[in-house]
Amino acid sequence: VSGGSILGDKTRMTELSRHDRALIRPSSNSGVLGGLSAYTDDVVRLLGCAGYPLVLVETVGLGQSEIEVAQSVDVLVLALPPSGGDDLQGVKKGIVEIANIMIVTKADGDLEPAAKRTASDYSGALRVLRQSSSSGGNDEDFWLPPVLLTSSITKRGLDTLWKSILEYRDHLLKTGKWQKQRKSQGKYWMWKQFTRMMQVQMQKDPHLAAMAKQLESQMLNGFLTPRVAAQELLDGFFQHAKDRSSNSSTINK
Repeated sequence: VSGGSILGDKTRMTELSRHDRALIRPSSNSGVLGGLSAYTDDVVRLLGCAGYPLVLVETVGLGQSEIEVAQSVDVLVLALPPSGGDDLQGVKKGIVEIANIMIVTKADGDLEPAAKRTASDYSGALRVLRQSSSSGGNDEDFWLPPVLLTSSITKRGLDTLWKSILEYRDHLLKTGKWQKQRKSQGKYWMWKQFTRMMQVQMQKDPHLAAMAKQLESQMLNGFLTPRVAAQELLDGFFQHAKDRSSNSSTINK
């Protein structure tokens, strides 16, 4: 038993999965924190190069800490269940503060009153956030995320949601933030992938793996702090690479 999800996206998206112009690609996060798998950003960029004009990324939705998705999308839409929070919940640090648009789902039937209360709570929280973070800057550069009521059963709010997405895209283009944001995202993923690749490479090398195991043992026994152990491992990595380079040069001569 792997403990992973069934990845039943296609079973949930019955209409979209049958559309001849839609591609649904489930991907497990494989234990990677942040809400995305290690290659989600690569898939998004690949689909863009393939000509898909719209790419929707759905995260695992584990909570406030799953905010890495903001580094792979132009517009971040946060879906909230009815009665999913109050004013205090709304102002918590995390994904609420980086969302560009918020939608309250299931705004139909018996849940409609609860959905309206939730929307009102988050709208109030966002106004508080704006007042607390206001620094006298240009109001044209500021975007106050709308809080919308939606229903997948009655289709309520879906047109308004799409309109809000287009309005936020226009806002990014008008303020010059579109390209700036994409460049920032590219820089983020370059260093993110470098860190991941460095770790994988160090784990593959027998010499470095043995060194890591020794340092780990010293740390667990209280002889080294995690920071010192990490620094010694990093120094060992560069020294090992230098020694291999010197040996290669000697052989070539």
